[in-house]
Amino acid sequence: MDKVRTGINGFDELVYGGIVRGNSVLIEGVPGAGKTTFGIEFVYRGITQFNEPGVIITCEELPESIYRDALNFGWNLQSLEKADKLRILCTSPEVLANAEINLVEEIVNEVGAKRIVFDSISHFRNIVDNPLALRKTVYSFCSGLRRLGLTSFLVKEREINRTLSRLAGLEYEEVLGRPLQDFLNGSRTGFSKLLQTLSTGKEFQDLKP
Repeated sequence: MDKVRTGINGFDELVYGGIVRGNSVLIEGVPGAGKTTFGIEFVYRGITQFNEPGVIITCEELPESIYRDALNFGWNLQSLEKADKLRILCTSPEVLANAEINLVEEIVNEVGAKRIVFDSISHFRNIVDNPLALRKTVYSFCSGLRRLGLTSFLVKEREINRTLSRLAGLEYEEVLGRPLQDFLNGSRTGFSKLLQTLSTGKEFQDLKP
């Protein structure tokens, strides 16, 4: 099985060597849990450690804000853009959900991207309020990413209504709220219990901290 190493310190050990190539990974948590940072690091490490160009899509922040926040971790994203290893796209969920607009495909082909992070998939709820239509929209979007050969991290705000988290047929590993914050703070206790490969329906076995 071909796996993509994230390059995130300690994380690849928890998922037995990396993420299955071409899968879409849902990063879900409460505000401030570190979801966006986690996704950006996935793209950054891919470029700097594995020579895998990447794309960051955002519906919230302007590129300037992402540049500034990334520099706090020593990640110079602007230099990677100038080297044609990275593209940051600020757009709307309406554009992303429109199958006739190939904006993502154009950007992916422009840099030869292998990884992508989308912040956040929650915005699809703003344009689709029917649960079945929402499922179809997200499934179509993820299928498009797979067709482009991308391994993707999809950020989502934690909600009481877990509709997006129970999408049948999607393949992703799920990382939830507080455990993600614990992981980013250096604790692995209980983290692996919340990792689930939906493509096989099997849960990862517990790992000792």
